[in-house]
Amino acid sequence: FHLHLGAHRTGTTALQKLVEGSAARLAAMGIAFYGPGVLRGWGLYDALQRLSDGRETRDLLRVHRRVLAELFAETPTARRIVLSDENMIGDMMRNYVDAQLYAEAPARLAALVRLLPKVPDVVIFTIRDFAGYWQSVFAHLASRGRVGTFEAERLALSPQMSWLPVLRAIRAAFPQSRLRILGYDASVTARLLPDLVGPKAAAMLPAAKQPPALALP
Repeated sequence: FHLHLGAHRTGTTALQKLVEGSAARLAAMGIAFYGPGVLRGWGLYDALQRLSDGRETRDLLRVHRRVLAELFAETPTARRIVLSDENMIGDMMRNYVDAQLYAEAPARLAALVRLLPKVPDVVIFTIRDFAGYWQSVFAHLASRGRVGTFEAERLALSPQMSWLPVLRAIRAAFPQSRLRILGYDASVTARLLPDLVGPKAAAMLPAAKQPPALALP
């Protein structure tokens, strides 16, 4: 079982679309992939938010544990199960507003641990230089009308500018899992694929297309 946690703006969507487009081929190879289309469709993001906020109920916990258990049970012959969704660790908009990287990650990952039917063998996470990350986050949010002027000074002066708290939260949540931490660049999707689906399956998938860069307004 491999768990891909993101982060946002590090090629996650391109990777997810590539793998989802080859789901049938991967299934024939014994690899089951569940991305945002499945995980968000049954309310994982809302469940993690409610659990991490302390708004859990016994029914909420039971229902979402059962749904995840059923996903795993649907593929009893799969050699590898992959879950991939960058929203599991937090919200990109909140990052930008708070000028902080995934402040809610410890609580959300603790909630995720309560829902998962088994411990992941591998947890995968990609980090990015701060200037590139914030510019990409802003351009993405601005293209959807959610933010206005790019606040470079506020972001640059934030004392919370480090990936270490996020990485520590991942390690604390999954102490028994192997962590695979990658740095973002133009080749990140090609480098992530073997970790996600295995080298043999990755070699059979079509070449990843790099998304066009979003320009600052």
